[in-house]
Amino acid sequence: MRARAAWAGTGACEAAEAILASDTLRAGNAVAAFRRLSPLRTDEADLAWRSAEALAAAGLAAPAAALRRLVCASRSPSSARWRALVSGARWAAAAREGDLLVRRGPPQTIFDRLHEPVAAVPKKTELPPVWRIFLETARLHAAERGSEAVAAARHLRSLAHGRRAWMRYLCGHVALMTQGDAVGAREDFSVALAAAPSQWKAGAFLAETQAAMGHSAAAERTFSRLLGRPGEADLPQIRAWRGLVRLWEGRLDPALRDLDRAAADGAPFAACWRGAALLLKGRPRQALRDLDAAIAARPDEEEARLWRAETLLKLGRGGAARRDLVKALRVNPASAWAQVLAALERAQAGDAAGAARAVARLEPATRHSLCLEGIPAHSARAAERLRTALRVGGGVRRPEAHLEAFW
Repeated sequence: MRARAAWAGTGACEAAEAILASDTLRAGNAVAAFRRLSPLRTDEADLAWRSAEALAAAGLAAPAAALRRLVCASRSPSSARWRALVSGARWAAAAREGDLLVRRGPPQTIFDRLHEPVAAVPKKTELPPVWRIFLETARLHAAERGSEAVAAARHLRSLAHGRRAWMRYLCGHVALMTQGDAVGAREDFSVALAAAPSQWKAGAFLAETQAAMGHSAAAERTFSRLLGRPGEADLPQIRAWRGLVRLWEGRLDPALRDLDRAAADGAPFAACWRGAALLLKGRPRQALRDLDAAIAARPDEEEARLWRAETLLKLGRGGAARRDLVKALRVNPASAWAQVLAALERAQAGDAAGAARAVARLEPATRHSLCLEGIPAHSARAAERLRTALRVGGGVRRPEAHLEAFW
């Protein structure tokens, strides 16, 4: 019982490691260990936050809340303290913490928290107007309330100036993911990056929008500047992102060079994207190894499921591909690429009528873009038409509207 042995220690580190490594949780030990250290230092607050998240995921709400309160009481500005303050609806303190984080470190830590659900800020809470609308925009965006998020982002854009211009990152994210507006998002990400050069995701999204608009050379320059910063801890992720954009552009050899290095350095999504590039290079067995690893690490990742289903179809393993597609559609029932692959699986199985039914579930505009109107009744011809549609998509198997520019 490795985890049980870890609990014999009395330090917060041992307690946290046992929580993070085991399903057998002894929450009281963790709370007591961190309480002895309070007020927590930055590294201790981060460990306590991750422990609280693990406890909450295991359904242990009370000890998770106790740990979050200890993180709130820590003294040094940190990503963990910001997250704990937002989770605890301590809005004024969260705003002060956010301003400190921007001055002392990358504000990316703030945005990473705001992809999760955020509570509404009560009207009586005293906050700077820009912070109030920032948190409201984040809440609406995380809740996928598209038109309301767009309106809130428009308001935020009018307020986020000077030292708070970094908030334009959120405006760009709303514009890109909700509206597919690469032009507007490019401006937002450019302003955010200029205000906070350490906010590397603003730079990566800026490069992505530049590439989507056909400005490949500008995108390469943006990525080169990001990769040229000394001491950047997120270089593997930046390199993987550049590899992904090169994949979308159909530049498979440069993409593989980036993704090989990023995967070796532990970038989270590099295996998925390298698997996609290997499949498009005609190396499905190598692709399958990467995609198996990507799904083992993140079983609910739609993009990896789609690429693995496509790889399995290439290898003639229709049943296994169908299982991946079922799981991908569970994550995103509106996935156009899942329907295209489901149609191909049916066509390869000799079921032209089933292929036609899957194609019929696509939006008319998508059928038109992929030349899938009037799918042939003959299964072999239907399969070839569907493979052509996948070739039109190139290296894109995501639903975001702005990525259609790479088709």
